[in-house]
Amino acid sequence: HNQKLTGLLKASNEAKQRLLLCDNEWQRIRHLTKAENDEVFNALKKEYRTILLRSFSSEEKEASRQVFAILAEQGGRDLVGKATTLAEETFWQTDSINLPTTEEINKNLAKHQAICTLK
Repeated sequence: HNQKLTGLLKASNEAKQRLLLCDNEWQRIRHLTKAENDEVFNALKKEYRTILLRSFSSEEKEASRQVFAILAEQGGRDLVGKATTLAEETFWQTDSINLPTTEEINKNLAKHQAICTLK
């Protein structure tokens, strides 16, 4: 399953990079955002590009563990199965699957701009 997960994460990363770099990709999905006007749409696009997730911080990991503990306590096995804690593998990091860094993406901006014109 690791190979399939890696493939999924790489495809997800490619889609994220297109949204990071390609305004025309945003136009293709604009209707999906349900933004009521240009101002809201542009704010969504700007914020998405600002907070694009590459890995989880220690604070995010701890908050997720706390939420899982509450879910396990309240819902038991029906909600969380046999797990008693959230597995460390839950928190993927892009560097563990050899995805390009922001620096690498910036170095290849011309290549990515060419991708932006593909349909």
